[in-house]
Amino acid sequence: MSSGARSPAHDPKPEMEESRSEPLHHARMLPVVSVVIATRNRPGALRRCIESILQSEFQNFEVVIVNQSEDHLLAETPAFADVRVRHYYQSGRGKARALNEGILRALAPTLAFTDDDCTVPPDWLRDGLAECTRSGHMALVYGTLRAGSHADPEASIPEFLPGQRRVRRGRPRGRLPFLGVGANMWAPKAMMEALGGFDVALGPGSDLLMAEDLDVAYRALRAGYSVVTEPSLEVTHWGARTVRNRDQDWYVGGTFAVGASHARRLREGDLWAGWLLVAKLSDFAVGAYRALTRRHPSQIRSSVAFYRGVLAGWRSPRSGFLERQSAATPVDGRDMRAE
Repeated sequence: MSSGARSPAHDPKPEMEESRSEPLHHARMLPVVSVVIATRNRPGALRRCIESILQSEFQNFEVVIVNQSEDHLLAETPAFADVRVRHYYQSGRGKARALNEGILRALAPTLAFTDDDCTVPPDWLRDGLAECTRSGHMALVYGTLRAGSHADPEASIPEFLPGQRRVRRGRPRGRLPFLGVGANMWAPKAMMEALGGFDVALGPGSDLLMAEDLDVAYRALRAGYSVVTEPSLEVTHWGARTVRNRDQDWYVGGTFAVGASHARRLREGDLWAGWLLVAKLSDFAVGAYRALTRRHPSQIRSSVAFYRGVLAGWRSPRSGFLERQSAATPVDGRDMRAE
């Protein structure tokens, strides 16, 4: 993992201007942006996601899908005739592992990340690239995640609705704010490689549940990069959950994972992560006391989840990050790196 900022070697702006209206037809013409998507057992949602990306106004892009589906659902995954879509199978589980594989496979200097249960508007790629240019290609950029409509009154869809544009630099002061979500995230490929990609012990499919996106944002700040929140850069999230599951997975599970993330960084010698951990422990201790006196069980559950996360993160295996050796096979027979 890098201890300092490293400038990406390639500025995509000239290519972006030259190829704005021309699709990527030839296999040897490199894209300007690579959209990386991890998926598992959701072929219908994946189709809707990819179809929305293929409707983009900006055309010089590729989509890199890393699929961890079980065999019978992998067989149901849609095939896309568009040569810009490259599809790989990776055994095992773990969203962070799949995203790291996508980073390795990506051909473009700029990476865009979204989830398989999301859709993007036609201007998402164009506006995301413009924001990366505005940020000087030295920033991790997060956008809005807006909940789509759904008919189930018992369901809820997690979303992230920042109120204004924010640019953060340097070590977090005091508490680490909620910086953004990985379902709408942009970064230079060189930056993600310098950071080592995502921590594979975190995120969906891992024992530590979530927070791979928060963790990489924290490491970006520590390494000297900026983290930008841009509300106008919007993605729609369709992943409805029941109220019960929302409480368990989104809030309590997220609290557990944040504790685990801080503990992992502290164990690796990051004393600033230790300071953030102490501040959080203090907050949750006060919250637990108030919850007990006022009988708020949800606050008690979240406090307990944070403490459990700290212990789990401290005991978890040493960090695994970006592996240089690819561990996935093409599903559709297209692998431009080999051509």
